[in-house]
Amino acid sequence: MKSKILIKGNFSEGNFGDDALLLACHQFLTKLGLDDDTVYDCDELYYPRDLAANANVGSPSSNDVQLVLYAGGTQFFSFTSKKSGFIEKLKIRLSAYKWMINQRSKYAMIGVGLGPFNNGIKEDIFASSILKKSSFTWVRDQYSYEECRSLNLQNYHLGADLCFLSEFQEWCNFKINPANNIKKIGVVLRHWKYEEGNAYVNKLIELSELLKKDNFELEFYLFSDKEDVAVENLLLEHKVGFIKWDAKIFSFKGFLSQLESCDLFITARFHTAIFSTLMYKPFITVGLDQKLTYLASQFDNDCFNWDPKDSVDVLYNKVTSINKNYNSLKENIVKTKSQMEILSNDAGILFRDYLKSNLT
Repeated sequence: MKSKILIKGNFSEGNFGDDALLLACHQFLTKLGLDDDTVYDCDELYYPRDLAANANVGSPSSNDVQLVLYAGGTQFFSFTSKKSGFIEKLKIRLSAYKWMINQRSKYAMIGVGLGPFNNGIKEDIFASSILKKSSFTWVRDQYSYEECRSLNLQNYHLGADLCFLSEFQEWCNFKINPANNIKKIGVVLRHWKYEEGNAYVNKLIELSELLKKDNFELEFYLFSDKEDVAVENLLLEHKVGFIKWDAKIFSFKGFLSQLESCDLFITARFHTAIFSTLMYKPFITVGLDQKLTYLASQFDNDCFNWDPKDSVDVLYNKVTSINKNYNSLKENIVKTKSQMEILSNDAGILFRDYLKSNLT
């Protein structure tokens, strides 16, 4: 049977956050009765189990489906500092225009983040072209919402990450956080190839030694076997143990339970902060890019973000401040989580109504 929806995302890369988006997305589409009508744009899924056990994969032409759906994650961005000349910009714009006029299918986006675009003219132009082609756009943050506004889009909505959908939370079976202070800290790292690169990792290793002297338990985590090889080598070099997402070893819920043993997260990964919120636990984002700093800003407390250019002492003080104010911060998280859940569920209802009018 010919698929109606082609889904684009990073679902074959072996990143725990993207695998969470896969499960949330497929559960959502299955609830809408569309699981047999969808195909994920890849040769194979990294995690074809649990909620995605019956998901279809393949690479049909975008013009052979009714709808091309960008589902979750930061799919359009550029961190390059290289500037393009006039001729190069003109060629890129012409290429984007030709792409647009050749697309016969409808386009839509759910739970996506946009940018940043640091002089990334090619990525910015093509992202703008796809956004203008999109007849329904659900973005997960205010920055992305403002990008949509600047392009004068017609049908765009501020929602939240797909993982905030109520059904996905229920399936994950998150428990209310019983802790009153911090005993165990989870440190989630990622390879970062921009600006100062992985220099922040050495600072977090230094921090871990300080915190151990204060009798905190620490565990390092990696979310990707493919992307985080350089960071893994750094940890091995410093003889630092870690737990790594590997679908051959863990089920999704099994790895989630490893994370759930922590009372605080220090994270360079966006979806750790999402999971931390769903677990009603404080976090500190390592502000490598705007999506991390934006998410932290939603909690009205400057302890939730650390600039990696700052000292280890600054981060240490944030940890001790969170420990002293743990219960009040939990209350803040409960409130913000509820707001995010409402935004995500409301956007899901709007998308359901959109599909009723646009799929045959």
